[in-house]
Amino acid sequence: MTRCRFREIYLETESDTFDLHNCFDFISVTYDPAAQVARLRWEPNQYAASEQRRSLVVELRGVTHFSATPRDAALPFSEDTCLSAVGGVGPSDPTLDGVYSEVPPGWHHVFTFMSGFVLRIGAESVCVCYPMTSNQSLQPTAGRSDEYSQMTSTLNSATKLGAANGG
Repeated sequence: MTRCRFREIYLETESDTFDLHNCFDFISVTYDPAAQVARLRWEPNQYAASEQRRSLVVELRGVTHFSATPRDAALPFSEDTCLSAVGGVGPSDPTLDGVYSEVPPGWHHVFTFMSGFVLRIGAESVCVCYPMTSNQSLQPTAGRSDEYSQMTSTLNSATKLGAANGG
């Protein structure tokens, strides 16, 4: 795992900066409430530089808040894969009431997609995991159970969750 941070459309580590709006497609979100872990997965698209052609899994640990706001039904589903921006809000602030590009400790990350779909996740830590080439399959870390087969929340079900909760 590598520590990371978000800056608008970019995922930054100590050694790399990934453009999640233009060069990566959002694939899925999983949430394991018992483990308090959420994972967001991106795959490189045709615009990604050759040295960045690997899957990215952002892992948020110590999740204290997980919510979704439904997508705009009038927009094509292809817009669900395109990140619009990432920012932060204070834990007691409304989701869309002044999202800041910096996410201080204790604040919630707000992931906004071009379709209007919004994920809000409050977590103790954020890191990027499992960097690999795009033709490798995602494998669990040694010593862990296959968490990806156990977690069934996807972008589609997260959208339904947000709609069911009036989000």
